[in-house]
Amino acid sequence: RHGDTGWGADAAITIPLSENTAALRLVGFYSDMGGFIDLPNIGIDDANDYEHKGGRAVLLLEPNERFTARFSAHIDRGEFGENNQIDPSQDLRDGVSSDQLINPATSPAFNDGGFDLYTAKLSSDFGNMTLESVTGYINRDLFGSEESIGNTVGFRLFLAGVFGVTDIDTR
Repeated sequence: RHGDTGWGADAAITIPLSENTAALRLVGFYSDMGGFIDLPNIGIDDANDYEHKGGRAVLLLEPNERFTARFSAHIDRGEFGENNQIDPSQDLRDGVSSDQLINPATSPAFNDGGFDLYTAKLSSDFGNMTLESVTGYINRDLFGSEESIGNTVGFRLFLAGVFGVTDIDTR
């Protein structure tokens, strides 16, 4: 009823490169999820939107019955806006606005992240034993800007327990 629309798509294809000895599998995905939290105090509608995209490629080589090589790459990216916490005591049937948030933002937030994962697996069958080698590499990046005044819900308990502070206004 409130908020922006969202959509997603997935696709996959397997391509034989050589009859019974090599194949390539490609997979891709994309999703765009519309937000539903409005922040009129800073002029942003649907501030908690999310975009996720990526893909995977796997190359399988089986030149004979005793040897297999599998190489893969997985790329994943995500971008999302506000990550606000909603006051659970609020009636949300008419949508969510900044006055229903525990810690409403006073400036736009952004959060980006993703990873690149590469793996290789080599297997050799020697009849009475199999020798395998598996290796991989991952690079993960996270970048964000988010405003929080001590993450007020959990921080309130910390302040009460350590300093005896009990009258924190979170709005």
